[in-house]
Amino acid sequence: MTETIDKLAKYRRPGEKSPVDVTVTPAGSKQPYIAWKPSKEAKRHLELRCKFPEPAECPLNSAITNIRGEWRRGLIITLSYGKNMMVVIKGRRLQELFQMLKDWRVEWLEEFDPRIHEAPTDTKAPFIKSIRIMTGPPEELPPMKQRH
Repeated sequence: MTETIDKLAKYRRPGEKSPVDVTVTPAGSKQPYIAWKPSKEAKRHLELRCKFPEPAECPLNSAITNIRGEWRRGLIITLSYGKNMMVVIKGRRLQELFQMLKDWRVEWLEEFDPRIHEAPTDTKAPFIKSIRIMTGPPEELPPMKQRH
């Protein structure tokens, strides 16, 4: 049995299909969770994969003006893209990701989604709990001292 993820389904006419056909498969056929994919060479863009229904964002690595990371325990990383965008990544064991982001050697990051991913069994594997993307004019972004 599959579950359809369509938050607007209750408003559709009977028999009308969703314009986006996204289904979640049963627990036995979920895909294993991988927090990020490393790259051997420097990448031009960083793909940020948020939970459904949010789209992926692919900002330029060259636009990063600052990377802040809680490098001791690996709980949070903040990417500042000038005055227009900020990305806050929260999770566990993100120390290696912090180092790889500084070298532009990450193809994509993926937020854990229990509807799509199997629950991680390896307690030492990296895990991304949330990816928060904030865009807008500088007055809408938090001051540097409050970014994490």
